[in-house]
Amino acid sequence: MNLALVACIFGTLMAVQLPVMPDLDLLGKALPLAVLGACYANSRSLAALFLGLYLGLFSLDGRLAARLPVELVGETLLVWGTVASMPELRDRLQRFRFRVDRCEQCGRPLTVMLSQYDLQPVLPGERWRLLVRLNRPRGSVNPGLFDYQAWLLAQGIDATGYVLEGERLSASPAVPHQQLRSWLRQRLQAAMPMSRHAGLLLALSLGDSAQISPAQWRVLSATGTNHLLIISGLHVGLIAGLSLALLNGLLRPLRNARVWAYSLTLLVVGVYAGLAGLGLPVQRALIMLVCASALVTLRRHVTGLALWLYALLIVSLVNPLASLMMGFWLSFGAVFLLIYGFAGRRRQTPVVEAFPASTSGVLETLRATQIVSRWFAALLRSQWLVFFGMTPLLFYFVGQLAGLAFVANLVAIPLVGLIIVPLLLLALIAAPLSLLLTGILLRMAEQALHYLWVYLEALASLGWVHYAVEPHFTSLLLGVLGGLVVLQPAGFLPRWPGLLMMLPLALGATPSLPATGEAEITVLDVGQGLSVVVRVNGGNLLYDAGPSFSDRFDAGEQIVSPYLRRLGVEALDVFLVSHGDADHAGGAAAVSKNFQVGQQYLGELSSEGLQTSKIVKQQSSCREARQWRLGEVDFHLLGVGDFFARSANNQSCLLLVQAAGFSVLIPGDIEAETELALLSPTAEQLLPRVDVLIAPHHGSLTSSHPAFLNRLRPSAVIFSAGFRNRFEHPHSAIVARYEARSIQMFNTATDGAVVIKLGKTLEIHTSRSSYPRIWYD
Repeated sequence: MNLALVACIFGTLMAVQLPVMPDLDLLGKALPLAVLGACYANSRSLAALFLGLYLGLFSLDGRLAARLPVELVGETLLVWGTVASMPELRDRLQRFRFRVDRCEQCGRPLTVMLSQYDLQPVLPGERWRLLVRLNRPRGSVNPGLFDYQAWLLAQGIDATGYVLEGERLSASPAVPHQQLRSWLRQRLQAAMPMSRHAGLLLALSLGDSAQISPAQWRVLSATGTNHLLIISGLHVGLIAGLSLALLNGLLRPLRNARVWAYSLTLLVVGVYAGLAGLGLPVQRALIMLVCASALVTLRRHVTGLALWLYALLIVSLVNPLASLMMGFWLSFGAVFLLIYGFAGRRRQTPVVEAFPASTSGVLETLRATQIVSRWFAALLRSQWLVFFGMTPLLFYFVGQLAGLAFVANLVAIPLVGLIIVPLLLLALIAAPLSLLLTGILLRMAEQALHYLWVYLEALASLGWVHYAVEPHFTSLLLGVLGGLVVLQPAGFLPRWPGLLMMLPLALGATPSLPATGEAEITVLDVGQGLSVVVRVNGGNLLYDAGPSFSDRFDAGEQIVSPYLRRLGVEALDVFLVSHGDADHAGGAAAVSKNFQVGQQYLGELSSEGLQTSKIVKQQSSCREARQWRLGEVDFHLLGVGDFFARSANNQSCLLLVQAAGFSVLIPGDIEAETELALLSPTAEQLLPRVDVLIAPHHGSLTSSHPAFLNRLRPSAVIFSAGFRNRFEHPHSAIVARYEARSIQMFNTATDGAVVIKLGKTLEIHTSRSSYPRIWYD
């Protein structure tokens, strides 16, 4: 039976990995045969595999069909519906889930994620009439990075958008658990001490992580404690254990005391899970607890692995798209390692049994000592299992490993689990009764969290974080299998072969570099902005770092830096910041903090925030022409001198890359006047024909002058622009201008990141076509 469960689970996981949607009507015709096959032992596994695959594809097809119709994208719509989540509050911004049950143009109910600035506060369960502007779920697509569109799909979001205006209609009991969460948040905030840890306290008590600052997330990530300071399966297990121990003691005189204890524990944990927001780790822990309680109540014995499989199957059946989220793999992976690592361990005979009953004082002391020592030994082993066994998955999904996670969690887990979380639970219980008592409990929890945070910040400051190149599938598979061999129960197989199997992963994948004299140029998908990575055999160059809209979205921190790390880049030989506009220089400070920079060129030396770096050996202006070589590839800065009083756009660095007989021009945001200046007699020899042009100023109407294009005669042009951006880049007239010259066009808004390879031939690949997914449109 377990093999059939595994097959069904594998089928649901495989569904979301297919590049195209197969014919569901054709697959549906085989359903009766698959159901019949599930009744026979010989064909059960194969039938379960097909059923899991069909269910996953059916669910995915339904999610895709429920999305906002294409013709309504960007339109102003009047909608009626209910606030379905506790709003995320960030300064002047509110972000919440809204269930649209009436929309004359939509034709179907929708679940949308809305943002609004400086408007009336909303509460869960309220009915509103809103004037909104919506978009289909969409996100940046860059090789090896987070797929926001897939995450929205897994969350059941049919559209995203923002509120123009709204009117509150009434309240409704539609989402009682979210209403309770919102009310408790208000009570906690009213009683909460003024502290920089307030966001962490809310995350630990109600699963509201929106107010954790980016700086705090970096500390959590650097110490491997992300899982601990947001509500996870660990907290659910803690609540279950405390509740069960208390109820077993209180209900012991009753008949069927165990049944009552488990039933009431499920009720307590269910309420807590609802308050926590029912995230994926909480769902997994709750399902495992329900299965375990049912089997214990029925006096059926079941292994921990079987419980894990049942929970995995139920989560996969309830939401076949859950595997699109990283938390799915990390949560279930960690629990599997704990079950696997503790399997077959014999219960030791208590030392106290060797003492006579008369020595009761000594016996009790030894018993307490033994319990503490066993608990500490179990903590050490569990942390070792998770730290060692999760390394391959962390390398693959996160691209980094916190070297001090083991040390951090040894202190953090007892402190959070035994002190901070119980205090916060008492605060939640006290919140409806007394703000004074709630405040006292919160201050106690905050004080304990303060000491923990000092410890975590000290560990994070050491910088023991290993960033991994994206591993090859073979080394990843060997690493996972090797980890299982090393962590296996004693006496089954020798462990040393596992270490050898993990060696390729531990040594790290070797970055694939272009051949000498060749170049790889990636125009990243950073939305409405620009960032270009140039890799050669012997160096790396970055031109611009994308936009930064706030501390919540910084392309330099969330797109450019992770991409460089996945490539194995540890330092930048050259970093050009074309000019000071936020869509080009917004992410520059983050990149400069994360990487050493050899030479930095600035289009505007006076721009603030562009000169912050770990190490900048030299810093110069782009105003004057200069050239250099890296890996036998030629780089030219095309200076245009002082032909005119230049605007910020026209101060952009102009970079020409020449490799293997091909050339690419990156002109930043220059406009027609600079383009024409480059055509003057004094500049003529600096501006040769190019093969690929990064469109000046994202395809603005003020750039791409006909004479400029006639001189360059590129065979391809790449627009770096945001999807349906408010500037209407690239302008339709500019697109027509390129079309009239038979120039092949690419756009990061529709193609994702664009990779140009200058080698024996000129190759251009796009992320959306190279890494196809069913949900890409």
